[in-house]
Amino acid sequence: MFLAGADAVARTGIVSAKTAAQIGSAAVDDLASKLLEECERCHISIATKIDRLYPERIRPDNSLPAVLFWRGEIACIDGARPVAVVGTRTPDHYGEQMAIEFGMRLAESGLLVVSGGARGVDSFAHEGALMGKGPTVAVLGTGLDVPYPPENAALFNRIIEKGGCVISEFQPGTEPNEFNFPRRNRTVAALSEAVVVVQGGERSGALITADLAFEMKKQVFALMGNADNMRTAAPLMLRKKGAEMVASPDEVLAVLNVKAAPRRGDGTAGILFEGDESAVFGGVGAEPVHIDDLAASTGLPAQKVSSALLALELKGAVRQIPGMRYVRAKA
Repeated sequence: MFLAGADAVARTGIVSAKTAAQIGSAAVDDLASKLLEECERCHISIATKIDRLYPERIRPDNSLPAVLFWRGEIACIDGARPVAVVGTRTPDHYGEQMAIEFGMRLAESGLLVVSGGARGVDSFAHEGALMGKGPTVAVLGTGLDVPYPPENAALFNRIIEKGGCVISEFQPGTEPNEFNFPRRNRTVAALSEAVVVVQGGERSGALITADLAFEMKKQVFALMGNADNMRTAAPLMLRKKGAEMVASPDEVLAVLNVKAAPRRGDGTAGILFEGDESAVFGGVGAEPVHIDDLAASTGLPAQKVSSALLALELKGAVRQIPGMRYVRAKA
């Protein structure tokens, strides 16, 4: 944008004429140079609304970020139909499993899973998408050099390695701030063709994303759940606003007129287990199990369990999900 010049930027309508006129001043050029240097140092790319790589889906809306910072393959956003999967940071076991299931089935069926990279449902949805062999997009409310939550840094790197991307409207060095996350939620909603809310309380940030999606005339889905579960409050509130209640990702696929991918087996046929791997694999099922519980159930030292799990991951027999827990992998 700085290279394009003030006149070219003013014609886009992205910023006011007064702001555009400041482009090219010594002070602004100095700030721009420092920002570019910082991005280069952190291996962060920049896309503005006048750049080819800026997502076409959100380019026309001038209320959305004029600049996106990104790592990975930003082109994946325009290469598939994006669907957001969002929800509470503190899901129960059912919510965790359904977030994984939605992420995996949507990805298996060719959709692009978008979420906010937060703890809880967001993380499980991203993990599910990776399990479904699809790219996924994490939209952060911090600078990309300030991964938040910190424990998701490895997840963000895997998203990038698997052909997805991590994006933010906030420049490098931006720390977590409560005012940033509603802005992040707006970008999540805008990028997506539809929004799925898995679980959430009465004040869940997922409600912000869903309400923004309603404003943008987008399809909103909410996961059915027990009325006495506080995490079902958000889906029930959204039902009153017109959200489509669903019990499975295949129902979302049907409404979106997407052919569901065939269900996969556990993918362990033909895998040769060695040493302690068989015993450790026997303790891993469809429900997440913590590494400490595996050590207790197998009677093996934690170090041996950890080594066996690493080997099983490399063989494609199990997958790690947030919280040092493991599930059997899908074929």
